[in-house]
Amino acid sequence: MSLSSSDQQAGVLVPVREVEVVEGRVIAVVTPADVVSAQLSRPTVRLAVYAAGVVHAMRPESRDRITALMRREYRSRHKARVRAARKAFWRTPVRSVESRAADA
Repeated sequence: MSLSSSDQQAGVLVPVREVEVVEGRVIAVVTPADVVSAQLSRPTVRLAVYAAGVVHAMRPESRDRITALMRREYRSRHKARVRAARKAFWRTPVRSVESRAADA
């Protein structure tokens, strides 16, 4: 594959492909990555992939699993906050009645 003079001047990098000439026809070898990138570049395919993900997320099993994970995370954070509050409360020095009267 040769570059045009404008591509050479612009510094465009074009990957070199394997090509074969069979009976006067040029046949280029297509890699799986080429097929995937061509398919995923189409808006309808992107929309279909997105829609499939949304449909999967909205299934009852997935919704229940996601809800359970969120509930578990909320409870663990709540327990950690309560634990930290209790720890802070019990580590706070208790002032005697006399020291409180002296402060006032």
